[in-house]
Amino acid sequence: MDHERKRRTKREEELSQMAMAIIQPLLEQFNDTLIISQREMAAEQRLLAHQQESAKDSVQCELVCKENAKRVDKMAEEERQYQVKLLLAMKDDAMRTASIDSLVDSMAVTNQKRSLINTDLEEASERLQEDQQELDVEYNKACGEMLDQSLITVVQESHRDLINEQEEQARKEKMEFQEMVAKDKVASHYKHKFSKAVKKIAAMYKELEMEEKKEAETLMQKAEDVKFTAQEDIVRIVNTKVSSKLVHEEKVRRIKEEEQMLNEDNPARTAMMNLMNRVQRQMLLQKFKGKWVNITQKKKESTAEKQSEDNLSEQDKKLRRMRTKNRKETKIVSWQNEDM
Repeated sequence: MDHERKRRTKREEELSQMAMAIIQPLLEQFNDTLIISQREMAAEQRLLAHQQESAKDSVQCELVCKENAKRVDKMAEEERQYQVKLLLAMKDDAMRTASIDSLVDSMAVTNQKRSLINTDLEEASERLQEDQQELDVEYNKACGEMLDQSLITVVQESHRDLINEQEEQARKEKMEFQEMVAKDKVASHYKHKFSKAVKKIAAMYKELEMEEKKEAETLMQKAEDVKFTAQEDIVRIVNTKVSSKLVHEEKVRRIKEEEQMLNEDNPARTAMMNLMNRVQRQMLLQKFKGKWVNITQKKKESTAEKQSEDNLSEQDKKLRRMRTKNRKETKIVSWQNEDM
Protein backbone atom coordinates (compact mmCIF):
# COMPACT_ATOMS: atom_id res chain seq x y z
CA MET A 1 0.00 0.00 0.00
CA ASP A 2 2.83 2.43 0.85
CA HIS A 3 4.59 1.62 -2.39
CA GLU A 4 1.36 2.16 -4.34
CA ARG A 5 0.73 5.44 -2.51
CA LYS A 6 4.26 6.65 -3.26
CA ARG A 7 3.89 5.66 -6.89
CA ARG A 8 0.60 7.55 -7.19
CA THR A 9 2.07 10.59 -5.44
CA LYS A 10 5.07 10.58 -7.75
CA ARG A 11 2.83 10.20 -10.78
CA GLU A 12 0.60 13.08 -9.65
CA GLU A 13 3.69 15.27 -9.17
CA GLU A 14 4.88 14.39 -12.66
CA LEU A 15 1.45 15.20 -14.12
CA SER A 16 1.39 18.47 -12.17
CA GLN A 17 4.83 19.43 -13.50
CA MET A 18 3.78 18.46 -17.02
CA ALA A 19 0.60 20.55 -16.75
CA MET A 20 2.63 23.48 -15.36
CA ALA A 21 5.07 23.15 -18.28
CA ILE A 22 2.10 23.37 -20.67
CA ILE A 23 0.30 26.20 -18.87
CA GLN A 24 3.37 28.36 -18.12
CA PRO A 25 4.09 29.23 -21.80
CA LEU A 26 0.42 30.07 -22.27
CA LEU A 27 0.53 32.43 -19.28
CA GLU A 28 3.71 34.06 -20.58
CA GLN A 29 2.14 34.42 -24.02
CA PHE A 30 -0.97 35.98 -22.46
CA ASN A 31 1.16 38.48 -20.50
CA ASP A 32 3.18 39.34 -23.63
CA THR A 33 -0.04 39.83 -25.61
CA LEU A 34 -1.41 42.08 -22.86
CA ILE A 35 1.76 44.21 -22.86
CA ILE A 36 1.72 44.45 -26.68
CA SER A 37 -1.96 45.47 -26.61
CA GLN A 38 -1.22 48.18 -24.06
CA ARG A 39 1.63 49.49 -26.21
CA GLU A 40 -0.60 49.45 -29.29
CA MET A 41 -3.32 51.35 -27.43
CA ALA A 42 -0.76 53.95 -26.29
CA ALA A 43 0.54 54.30 -29.88
CA GLU A 44 -3.01 54.66 -31.20
CA GLN A 45 -3.74 57.34 -28.60
CA ARG A 46 -0.58 59.23 -29.56
CA LEU A 47 -1.47 58.92 -33.26
CA LEU A 48 -5.02 60.11 -32.58
CA ALA A 49 -3.72 63.09 -30.60
CA HIS A 50 -1.36 63.96 -33.45
CA GLN A 51 -4.18 63.67 -35.99
CA GLN A 52 -6.34 65.94 -33.85
CA GLU A 53 -3.50 68.45 -33.62
CA SER A 54 -3.07 68.31 -37.41
CA ALA A 55 -6.81 68.81 -37.87
CA LYS A 56 -6.68 71.76 -35.47
CA ASP A 57 -3.79 73.30 -37.43
CA SER A 58 -5.69 72.79 -40.70
CA VAL A 59 -8.78 74.46 -39.25
CA GLN A 60 -6.68 77.37 -37.98
CA CYS A 61 -5.08 77.79 -41.43
CA GLU A 62 -8.51 77.69 -43.04
CA LEU A 63 -9.81 80.32 -40.61
CA VAL A 64 -6.81 82.55 -41.36
CA CYS A 65 -7.43 82.16 -45.11
CA LYS A 66 -11.10 83.04 -44.67
CA GLU A 67 -10.19 86.06 -42.58
CA ASN A 68 -7.72 87.27 -45.21
CA ALA A 69 -10.31 86.65 -47.94
CA LYS A 70 -12.78 88.82 -46.03
CA ARG A 71 -10.21 91.58 -45.78
CA VAL A 72 -9.47 91.36 -49.53
CA ASP A 73 -13.20 91.48 -50.29
CA LYS A 74 -13.54 94.51 -48.05
CA MET A 75 -10.71 96.30 -49.85
CA ALA A 76 -12.22 95.40 -53.24
CA GLU A 77 -15.56 96.78 -52.11
CA GLU A 78 -13.89 100.01 -50.98
CA GLU A 79 -12.13 100.27 -54.35
CA ARG A 80 -15.42 99.68 -56.16
CA GLN A 81 -17.16 102.40 -54.12
CA TYR A 82 -14.31 104.75 -54.94
CA GLN A 83 -14.64 104.00 -58.66
CA VAL A 84 -18.40 104.53 -58.51
CA LYS A 85 -17.80 107.86 -56.85
CA LEU A 86 -15.44 108.87 -59.63
CA LEU A 87 -17.95 107.81 -62.29
CA LEU A 88 -20.66 109.84 -60.67
CA ALA A 89 -18.33 112.85 -60.52
CA MET A 90 -17.55 112.42 -64.24
CA LYS A 91 -21.25 112.53 -65.11
CA ASP A 92 -21.69 115.77 -63.23
CA ASP A 93 -20.36 118.52 -65.48
CA ALA A 94 -20.12 120.95 -62.60
CA MET A 95 -17.74 118.71 -60.73
CA ARG A 96 -15.89 117.49 -63.81
CA THR A 97 -12.28 118.66 -63.94
CA ALA A 98 -9.10 117.67 -65.69
CA SER A 99 -7.89 115.80 -62.65
CA ILE A 100 -11.12 113.81 -62.53
CA ASP A 101 -10.78 112.96 -66.22
CA SER A 102 -7.24 111.86 -65.60
CA LEU A 103 -8.38 109.77 -62.65
CA VAL A 104 -11.10 108.20 -64.76
CA ASP A 105 -8.58 107.36 -67.46
CA SER A 106 -6.30 105.92 -64.83
CA MET A 107 -9.23 104.01 -63.40
CA ALA A 108 -10.01 102.56 -66.83
CA VAL A 109 -6.42 101.51 -67.24
CA THR A 110 -6.48 100.12 -63.73
CA ASN A 111 -9.72 98.23 -64.41
CA GLN A 112 -8.25 96.85 -67.59
CA LYS A 113 -5.19 95.75 -65.74
CA ARG A 114 -7.38 94.44 -62.95
CA SER A 115 -9.32 92.36 -65.46
CA LEU A 116 -6.02 91.00 -66.70
CA ILE A 117 -5.07 90.27 -63.13
CA ASN A 118 -8.37 88.48 -62.55
CA THR A 119 -7.80 86.46 -65.70
CA ASP A 120 -4.34 85.56 -64.51
CA LEU A 121 -5.76 84.69 -61.11
CA GLU A 122 -8.36 82.38 -62.65
CA GLU A 123 -5.73 80.68 -64.76
CA ALA A 124 -3.48 80.46 -61.73
CA SER A 125 -6.33 78.91 -59.72
CA GLU A 126 -6.80 76.26 -62.39
CA ARG A 127 -3.09 75.50 -62.49
CA LEU A 128 -3.00 75.40 -58.70
CA GLN A 129 -4.30 71.84 -58.68
CA GLU A 130 -1.54 70.67 -61.06
CA ASP A 131 1.50 72.33 -59.56
CA GLN A 132 0.89 74.12 -56.28
CA GLN A 133 4.40 75.33 -55.68
CA GLU A 134 4.99 76.87 -59.15
CA LEU A 135 1.54 78.41 -59.13
CA ASP A 136 2.18 80.01 -55.74
CA VAL A 137 5.40 81.62 -57.01
CA GLU A 138 3.82 82.90 -60.25
CA TYR A 139 0.71 84.09 -58.46
CA ASN A 140 2.76 85.94 -55.86
CA LYS A 141 4.89 87.60 -58.55
CA ALA A 142 1.88 88.58 -60.67
CA CYS A 143 -0.03 89.90 -57.68
CA GLY A 144 2.99 91.80 -56.46
CA GLU A 145 3.73 93.36 -59.85
CA MET A 146 0.13 94.29 -60.64
CA LEU A 147 -0.51 95.55 -57.15
CA ASP A 148 2.67 97.64 -57.18
CA GLN A 149 1.87 99.04 -60.64
CA SER A 150 -1.70 99.94 -59.75
CA LEU A 151 -0.57 101.44 -56.46
CA ILE A 152 2.09 103.50 -58.25
CA THR A 153 -0.51 104.74 -60.77
CA VAL A 154 -2.95 105.67 -58.03
CA VAL A 155 -0.20 107.31 -56.00
CA GLN A 156 0.88 109.45 -58.97
CA GLU A 157 -2.66 110.71 -59.45
CA SER A 158 -3.69 111.01 -55.80
CA HIS A 159 -2.68 113.06 -52.84
CA ARG A 160 0.65 112.48 -51.18
CA ASP A 161 -0.87 111.92 -47.78
CA LEU A 162 -2.81 108.91 -49.09
CA ILE A 163 0.17 107.45 -50.93
CA ASN A 164 2.14 106.52 -47.83
CA GLU A 165 -0.85 104.91 -46.19
CA GLN A 166 -1.67 102.86 -49.27
CA GLU A 167 1.95 101.78 -49.71
CA GLU A 168 2.16 100.74 -46.09
CA GLN A 169 -1.12 98.88 -46.33
CA ALA A 170 -0.02 97.18 -49.53
CA ARG A 171 3.30 96.26 -48.00
CA LYS A 172 1.60 94.79 -44.93
CA GLU A 173 -0.83 92.85 -47.05
CA LYS A 174 1.98 91.58 -49.22
CA MET A 175 3.97 90.51 -46.18
CA GLU A 176 0.95 88.84 -44.63
CA PHE A 177 0.20 87.10 -47.89
CA GLN A 178 3.79 85.94 -48.22
CA GLU A 179 3.81 84.74 -44.61
CA MET A 180 0.57 82.89 -45.19
CA VAL A 181 2.00 81.28 -48.34
CA ALA A 182 5.20 80.40 -46.50
CA LYS A 183 3.21 78.87 -43.65
CA ASP A 184 1.17 76.87 -46.14
CA LYS A 185 4.38 75.61 -47.78
CA VAL A 186 5.94 74.69 -44.45
CA ALA A 187 2.74 73.04 -43.31
CA SER A 188 2.46 71.05 -46.56
CA HIS A 189 6.15 70.08 -46.29
CA TYR A 190 5.79 68.86 -42.72
CA LYS A 191 2.53 67.17 -43.58
CA HIS A 192 4.25 65.31 -46.42
CA LYS A 193 7.11 64.28 -44.13
CA PHE A 194 4.65 63.21 -41.45
CA SER A 195 2.63 61.14 -43.93
CA LYS A 196 5.83 59.41 -45.08
CA ALA A 197 6.83 58.73 -41.47
CA VAL A 198 3.36 57.39 -40.68
CA LYS A 199 3.47 55.09 -43.71
CA LYS A 200 6.91 53.84 -42.70
CA ILE A 201 5.78 53.24 -39.11
CA ALA A 202 2.63 51.48 -40.35
CA ALA A 203 4.73 49.21 -42.58
CA MET A 204 7.10 48.41 -39.70
CA TYR A 205 4.17 47.77 -37.37
CA LYS A 206 2.51 45.51 -39.92
CA GLU A 207 5.73 43.55 -40.40
CA LEU A 208 6.19 43.25 -36.63
CA GLU A 209 2.59 42.16 -36.25
CA MET A 210 3.05 39.46 -38.90
CA GLU A 211 6.20 38.19 -37.18
CA GLU A 212 4.44 38.13 -33.81
CA LYS A 213 1.51 36.32 -35.39
CA LYS A 214 3.81 33.68 -36.89
CA GLU A 215 5.63 33.28 -33.59
CA ALA A 216 2.32 32.98 -31.74
CA GLU A 217 1.13 30.33 -34.21
CA THR A 218 4.39 28.40 -33.74
CA LEU A 219 4.09 28.54 -29.96
CA MET A 220 0.44 27.50 -30.11
CA GLN A 221 1.34 24.55 -32.35
CA LYS A 222 4.08 23.48 -29.94
CA ALA A 223 1.68 23.80 -27.02
CA GLU A 224 -0.93 21.75 -28.89
CA ASP A 225 1.66 19.05 -29.65
CA VAL A 226 2.77 18.89 -26.02
CA LYS A 227 -0.85 18.85 -24.89
CA PHE A 228 -1.72 16.07 -27.34
CA THR A 229 1.31 14.03 -26.21
CA ALA A 230 0.37 14.52 -22.56
CA GLN A 231 -3.21 13.49 -23.28
CA GLU A 232 -1.99 10.36 -25.06
CA ASP A 233 0.26 9.49 -22.11
CA ILE A 234 -2.59 10.04 -19.66
CA VAL A 235 -4.98 7.93 -21.76
CA ARG A 236 -2.37 5.18 -22.10
CA ILE A 237 -1.73 5.18 -18.34
CA VAL A 238 -5.44 5.09 -17.57
CA ASN A 239 -6.00 2.29 -20.08
CA THR A 240 -3.07 0.36 -18.59
CA LYS A 241 -4.52 0.71 -15.11
CA VAL A 242 -7.97 -0.32 -16.31
CA SER A 243 -6.53 -3.29 -18.20
CA SER A 244 -4.47 -4.37 -15.19
CA LYS A 245 -7.52 -4.09 -13.00
CA LEU A 246 -9.63 -6.12 -15.43
CA VAL A 247 -6.90 -8.79 -15.76
CA HIS A 248 -6.61 -9.00 -11.99
CA GLU A 249 -10.38 -9.29 -11.61
CA GLU A 250 -10.50 -11.96 -14.32
CA LYS A 251 -7.65 -13.89 -12.66
CA VAL A 252 -9.39 -13.70 -9.28
CA ARG A 253 -12.63 -14.82 -10.88
CA ARG A 254 -10.98 -17.81 -12.54
CA ILE A 255 -9.17 -18.78 -9.33
CA LYS A 256 -12.44 -18.61 -7.46
CA GLU A 257 -14.13 -20.69 -10.14
CA GLU A 258 -11.35 -23.28 -9.97
CA GLU A 259 -11.49 -23.38 -6.19
CA GLN A 260 -15.25 -23.66 -6.34
CA MET A 261 -15.03 -26.46 -8.87
CA LEU A 262 -12.44 -28.26 -6.73
CA ASN A 263 -14.50 -27.86 -3.59
CA GLU A 264 -17.72 -28.98 -5.24
CA ASP A 265 -18.53 -32.74 -5.12
CA ASN A 266 -18.94 -33.58 -8.80
CA PRO A 267 -18.99 -37.38 -9.36
CA ALA A 268 -18.82 -37.07 -13.12
CA ARG A 269 -15.82 -34.76 -12.93
CA THR A 270 -14.12 -37.05 -10.37
CA ALA A 271 -14.70 -40.08 -12.56
CA MET A 272 -13.38 -38.21 -15.59
CA MET A 273 -10.26 -37.16 -13.67
CA ASN A 274 -9.67 -40.75 -12.47
CA LEU A 275 -10.09 -41.98 -16.02
CA MET A 276 -7.60 -39.40 -17.30
CA ASN A 277 -5.14 -40.40 -14.58
CA ARG A 278 -5.43 -44.10 -15.45
CA VAL A 279 -4.98 -43.30 -19.17
CA GLN A 280 -1.88 -41.23 -18.46
CA ARG A 281 -0.54 -43.94 -16.11
CA GLN A 282 -1.12 -46.61 -18.71
CA MET A 283 0.65 -44.52 -21.37
CA LEU A 284 3.65 -44.04 -19.08
CA LEU A 285 3.81 -47.75 -18.21
CA GLN A 286 3.66 -48.69 -21.90
CA LYS A 287 6.26 -46.10 -22.77
CA PHE A 288 8.78 -47.24 -20.15
CA LYS A 289 7.63 -50.93 -20.00
CA GLY A 290 6.96 -50.82 -16.29
CA LYS A 291 4.36 -52.07 -13.83
CA TRP A 292 2.09 -50.31 -11.41
CA VAL A 293 2.84 -50.46 -7.66
CA ASN A 294 -0.19 -49.91 -5.46
CA ILE A 295 1.31 -47.77 -2.71
CA THR A 296 -2.02 -47.43 -0.95
CA GLN A 297 -2.44 -51.17 -0.63
CA LYS A 298 1.15 -51.49 0.62
CA LYS A 299 0.50 -48.89 3.28
CA LYS A 300 -2.65 -50.73 4.29
CA GLU A 301 -0.67 -54.00 4.66
CA SER A 302 2.00 -52.26 6.74
CA THR A 303 -0.72 -50.87 8.96
CA ALA A 304 -2.27 -54.32 9.30
CA GLU A 305 1.10 -55.87 10.26
CA LYS A 306 1.64 -53.14 12.81
CA GLN A 307 -1.78 -53.77 14.28
CA SER A 308 -1.11 -57.53 14.40
CA GLU A 309 2.25 -56.86 16.07
CA ASP A 310 0.50 -54.83 18.71
CA ASN A 311 -1.65 -57.87 19.53
CA LEU A 312 1.43 -60.06 20.24
CA SER A 313 2.92 -60.61 23.65
CA GLU A 314 6.24 -59.24 24.74
CA GLN A 315 7.96 -62.57 24.24
CA ASP A 316 6.58 -62.96 20.75
CA LYS A 317 7.59 -59.41 19.87
CA LYS A 318 11.11 -60.09 21.08
CA LEU A 319 11.41 -63.28 19.02
CA ARG A 320 10.00 -61.53 15.98
CA ARG A 321 12.51 -58.73 16.27
CA MET A 322 15.33 -61.20 16.43
CA ARG A 323 14.12 -63.00 13.33
CA THR A 324 13.65 -59.74 11.51
CA LYS A 325 17.12 -58.56 12.50
CA ASN A 326 18.79 -61.70 11.14
CA ARG A 327 16.71 -61.57 7.94
CA LYS A 328 18.38 -60.21 4.83
CA GLU A 329 16.93 -57.14 3.20
CA THR A 330 14.97 -57.95 0.07
CA LYS A 331 13.89 -55.77 -2.81
CA ILE A 332 10.77 -57.73 -3.61
CA VAL A 333 7.57 -55.72 -3.63
CA SER A 334 4.01 -56.74 -4.16
CA TRP A 335 2.77 -55.94 -7.69
CA GLN A 336 -0.86 -55.44 -8.24
CA ASN A 337 -3.02 -55.21 -11.27
CA GLU A 338 -2.69 -51.87 -13.00
CA ASP A 339 -6.44 -51.47 -13.14
CA MET A 340 -6.69 -51.28 -9.36
